[in-house]
Order: sequence, then C-alpha cells, then structure tokens
Amino acid sequence: MAELKVKRQTLYIIIAVIITAVVTSAFFIYYPKYQGNNEINQYKKALYDSVLCQYSCPLVDQVVQNTTQKLPEQACVQACTEKLRTINIDGNKFSNSDLQNDNFVKDVESGITNCRTESLNTTTLKVENERFFSCSINFLQSVKDNYSYLN
Repeated sequence: MAELKVKRQTLYIIIAVIITAVVTSAFFIYYPKYQGNNEINQYKKALYDSVLCQYSCPLVDQVVQNTTQKLPEQACVQACTEKLRTINIDGNKFSNSDLQNDNFVKDVESGITNCRTESLNTTTLKVENERFFSCSINFLQSVKDNYSYLN
C-alpha cells in the first residue's frame, strides 16, 4: 500500500514537471512572436499617424519646377516626420513581409492611388492637389476602422 502511494506521488510529480515544461516552452515560443507582432503594429500605427498628419497639413502655395502648387506646409510636414522619429522604433528591422502581414500597406497604397486618379484633371493632365489631399485624408480616416491597431 505504501509502495502504491509513493508511485502515485512520483507519477503526479512527473505529470506536474511535464505540464510545467509544456507551458514554459509554449511561453518562450509564442510570446516573442506576440511581442514581434505587437511591435510591428505599433510601427504601422506610427507610420499611419505620420502619413495622416502630413496629408492633413495646411496647403500653401509653393513653387515646384516653375509652377505654383498648393502643397502641405513644409514646417508642418517636418513636424509630422519628426514625431515619427521620436517613437524610437527602428523600422529597418522589419522586413517587407513583416509589414505586409495584413492588407494595411496594400490598402493605403491603393487608396492613395485612387485619390490621385480621382483628382486628375483630364484637361490639363495634372493632379488637383486640393482634391487629392482632401480625398486622401478622407480615405486614411476611413481605413482606420479596418485595423484595430490603428485605434
């Protein structure tokens, strides 16, 4: 009887060690992946905020290639990009596939391209910047609903 009790205790200890080993190994395997995804999403949010900030800057007349155009105010754009630099996330450590783990990048690229197409003046074949930036801001604000990490 005592021998059976010792065997049971030993069995319980072995089961506890196995369960602890499984839980610990799962933690060390999945937690870094979770942290990596979390950091990628933080970086995407920072990029999104910076792009939205830049597109939301007031439009002022600027001369580019001997043509006066309404473009975002340079001081505002610089402030937006500086804010991105201050988050201290090194974007170089993420591969393109890391950043494209969902459709966020593709959605933003296609939305901005659509805005450029929609704001093209078919007579002059030039983009009407006021329409383009307005369309882009509206699009960027709407894309926020599709990605929870942007909120």
